[in-house]
Parts: sequence; structure tokens; C-alpha cells
Amino acid sequence: MKEKKRANAFDLIVVDRADPKMCEGYYRLKDNVLFLNEGGKNKVIQLASSVTGERKTQVAANLAVLLGMNDKKVIVVDLNFIRPGLHRLFGFSNTMGLSEYMNGKTTLDEAINKTSYKNVDVLLQGDNVANSSLVLISEKFRATVEELGRRYDVVLLDMSPVLQSSDYLHVSPLADATIFLVAYGKTKRSHVQEAIGELRRSGANIVGSVFTLYDAKKGRSVGYVGNSYYDGYDDIKL
Repeated sequence: MKEKKRANAFDLIVVDRADPKMCEGYYRLKDNVLFLNEGGKNKVIQLASSVTGERKTQVAANLAVLLGMNDKKVIVVDLNFIRPGLHRLFGFSNTMGLSEYMNGKTTLDEAINKTSYKNVDVLLQGDNVANSSLVLISEKFRATVEELGRRYDVVLLDMSPVLQSSDYLHVSPLADATIFLVAYGKTKRSHVQEAIGELRRSGANIVGSVFTLYDAKKGRSVGYVGNSYYDGYDDIKL
């Protein structure tokens, strides 16, 4: 599938913005993921959040590009069946992807799109999925995640929000690690607590948390709380 020119020049911040301060949070997140991935560990990483609008897809795309620059072969899989958006960030039409592969209409190789960025591929959602649970609980999906883990150094799973979909129940056991995103000053504390509780009950291995939409004037940009990593971004907005 031919890649088109992206409509929003600021979606891939690590490519389009030269300001080091604007990219610092992404660099730190990338370095932490490289550390987690050392020796081939934690290949399959689930990106989760409580509700919509916490910039999971944007973080997944920027993280993938940076990992690719660091010679890691990466694929981002769009599992956000509520609001798929990966195709827009990389400039593809969402007409071929996981849905078509799961329905036997195409092969996995044909469903995967190669982007113009070094070492970065994407597996889009494709056609609307009427019942995502039927896809995610299938043996074929499990086998697909395992196959991607063999082909790639890092597999990033862009999930639907935890409090708006039960999809995490089926994906958490397949992921080696989960990164939890929180929109600074937007997401309610009760929502964060509830979502983290649900993820842990599903077997998710939460390795860290990331602040998005961070306002440096209102708090610290970087901090560590317990064994969770918090990474503040200035003006990262869609």
C-alpha cells in the first residue's frame, strides 16, 4: 500500500520538530524501552491508557521511529478498535490490515505496511471489526503476536482505552510489558486507579507510566515514583 503525505506535520514530533526540549521526553522513553528490551527481553509492549485523548497512538508512532533509528526492527499494531488512528500518522489509507488477515482475505506479509522510516512497519486495523473480542481471543491472533515477536525486535500494541473497552483482557497475557499513559491535568485520579487495577487483574506487567500533555509550568518534567517511570512532555498535542 503506497504511503501518502501526512496531513499533520506535527504528529511525528521526533522527525518534524528540531527543538531538543520538545523531543527530550521521547528520547528518555526510548532509552528506557531499549533498557527493558536488552538481550531480546520484553519484545511485545502494550501501550494502555484509561480513556481516549491520552495520545497513545502518537506516543507509539514516535517511539517506533526512534527505536528504528537505534537499529531496532519495530512494528506498531493498531488494536484501538474504538478509534484507530495509526494510519493517519503514517499517511496510509486504512483499507488493508489485521481485519483482512484475520478473515483470510490476505496474508500477513501483504497486511503489513512498510513506512518510509528506517526499520518501522505498521499493521493497521483495516476494515471495521464488529466484535474485537472474537479477533483477540482467537488462536490465530495469539499465533500472529508470536510470529511478530520472532520477526521484530519490538512489537508495539496500540490498545483501546481500558475503561472503554475490555480488549486489554485478551491482550495483556500476550504482552511482555505494559506502558501506561496518563494525560497530565486531564485524566481523573479515580480513572487511573481503576484502569491500573483492571490491567493488573488481567495479568499485565506494568513496567512504567508516562505523562502526556505535560505542562512544565505546573510540575516537574521528569520523576521516578516507586518502580514506575514518569516522563513529562512539553506541548505534545494532536
